[in-house]
Amino acid sequence: MTISLIALMISGILFLVLAGLATLPFFPALAVKIGAMPKPSMREDFLKNPRGLSAAFRIDAKEKMHSGDFSPKDPIDAERLYVSGNAFISPKSNLVSLACDKSGVIGSDAKISEWVDAHDSLEFGERCMLGSYATCHGRLLIGRGSTFKNLHGSPIQTAGLPTKPPAKSKQKTTSDTAWFIGHLWVIVPQSAKVKENIVSEKSVWIKQGAKIQGSVNSLQDLKLDEDVTIEGDLFAEGDIEIGANCTIQGNLFAKGEIHLDKGTKIGAKEALTTVSGVHNVRIGENVQIYGSVTTHGLGTVSI
Repeated sequence: MTISLIALMISGILFLVLAGLATLPFFPALAVKIGAMPKPSMREDFLKNPRGLSAAFRIDAKEKMHSGDFSPKDPIDAERLYVSGNAFISPKSNLVSLACDKSGVIGSDAKISEWVDAHDSLEFGERCMLGSYATCHGRLLIGRGSTFKNLHGSPIQTAGLPTKPPAKSKQKTTSDTAWFIGHLWVIVPQSAKVKENIVSEKSVWIKQGAKIQGSVNSLQDLKLDEDVTIEGDLFAEGDIEIGANCTIQGNLFAKGEIHLDKGTKIGAKEALTTVSGVHNVRIGENVQIYGSVTTHGLGTVSI
């Protein structure tokens, strides 16, 4: 009886010790197992306390704070940085996380393993890895060949030369045009003007120059040719493919992938939107998105 009581007391003491160790940074695996490890919060939380968020990640990395602007000459390797001014990160740097009270400029071929946030603006060179989150209040500029998971900016913009404005074509209302409804596709004709929502069990193909004064919902795929205007939201159970120089005022959601061709504009400064592709999101050159982009897979910026 005495031996059983002693064993029970020892087990209780060991549990308390292990539970305490689980909250320490050098026991990440144990913390995950017990469920004591903090989860990363969204941008509002780490804007208030960026250092507090970095404490939620258990990667062995140096943590440094820099007062004022920060501009190292050589690449940085495996550090968490908090900069009270502007940050200018050298090409080929390898960072765990970066928080800036002002703006951040990250050189080409840099890698962020967790997150980067700036109060004002962010600019990434070519072939950068943006980690799990890249967020700012102002413009978020991303170079060709870069990869991402979650973005927020006003706007998010990909590098590239400005595209040629589309030639204006005379639009016809749906009463003046003939729709094609096939076995697999519902096709909205070129330069059509639709004054209502479109909901279809089939894939939807909207031809060049058409204007939809509502939302489009497809239970399969959704395709827009170039120069199409959508005043509402786009939803597809499959993939969404957006042609060049399209304008979309609402949100985009696809259970498959989303491809945004060059020159496309989504949302506005006064009306932020969300682009969400579950499998992946591919963005072309000179695309502007006011709001957020998110994917469970991998986001890429075309080369």
